[in-house]
Order: sequence, then structure tokens, then C-alpha cells
Amino acid sequence: MRRGDAHIDSLMVTLAEPRVQSVVESMLSFLKFPDLMLSSENFKSYYKNVHYCIDIGLVKRDEYLRPANRLCAGVIIRRLNEGVRQLFPEDAAGKWMDGKKIDMNGLLKEFKKFWTQNSERYLKAVDYINAAPLLIFSAFL
Repeated sequence: MRRGDAHIDSLMVTLAEPRVQSVVESMLSFLKFPDLMLSSENFKSYYKNVHYCIDIGLVKRDEYLRPANRLCAGVIIRRLNEGVRQLFPEDAAGKWMDGKKIDMNGLLKEFKKFWTQNSERYLKAVDYINAAPLLIFSAFL
């Protein structure tokens, strides 16, 4: 991913397409696939979008929509939170690390503090607004 091979760049561009965005946002919301279909305002259009994402190898479908593979999962998260990651101060990393263990209480308290102080500014940096809390938390980690 870091090398930026052509197929990775192509995948990253694809994530900006509106038809892909609707599918990826619903996937990041962890909704069951049948629930997505029932709640979709435009069933046929959404169904076509899902199949397009499956056909290009971005997602797979079972009970939930999922990234098709680990590479796609990594590219999706990195691409969608790259704008947010650039806004984080360099010294923010690792404050909740205790040796090789994560202090979960410390992590959650630190994120709550961060979210309270910065959420408005960071929400503007996320393209996928419905998945913003997940993406911002991922970038925070």
C-alpha cells in the first residue's frame, strides 16, 4: 500500500465515486445486508451499486458487507481517514500505551477528550460523513 502501486491508486480513486461511497458507508456502519436493502431509499440503485463493488473486488457479501480482502480493508481505512490523520499532532501517539499493553480506560478517556474538543473540525475533513466517528477513531488510534 505504501508503495502506491497503480492498482492501489486506482482503488483509492474508486472510493471517491458516489456509487461506491454509498456501499462503503453502509459497510462501515456494520448493518446486516438485508437491513441495508430494506432501508435503502432507492433499492434498485443501491443493489446495482453493491454488485458493482463486488464486481470490482472491493467488497464481498454474506450476512454483512465486508472488504473483499485485507488489502482492500487497509486501503479503505487509510484512504478515508488520510485527511483526518494529517490534522493530528505528532506527539498524540502512544499516550495510552503501558509497555506492550494498551490502557483501554486511558485510551477511551483520551479519545473522549479529543472528540469533545475537536469533533467539529475533524468532521469537515471526512468525505464519508456517516462513517465519520469510526474513521476519526481509527485515525486517532
